Amino acid sequence: MTKFINSSGSLHLNIYIEQVSQDIANNSSRVSWKATVDRDGAYRTYTYGNISNLSV
Repeated sequence: MTKFINSSGSLHLNIYIEQVSQDIANNSSRVSWKATVDRDGAYRTYTYGNISNLSV
């Protein structure tokens, strides 16, 4: 699983991406991803995720 992190002040964005399957003939992949936004000292993390098709 790959994790990308960025922050601005006390806000933090985390994006997690994992390959689910690969279609070499069509040069595409299915990936599972999740994004979270949290704040320093916060009790709550907001999360959203999905499975998407990516093509190059």
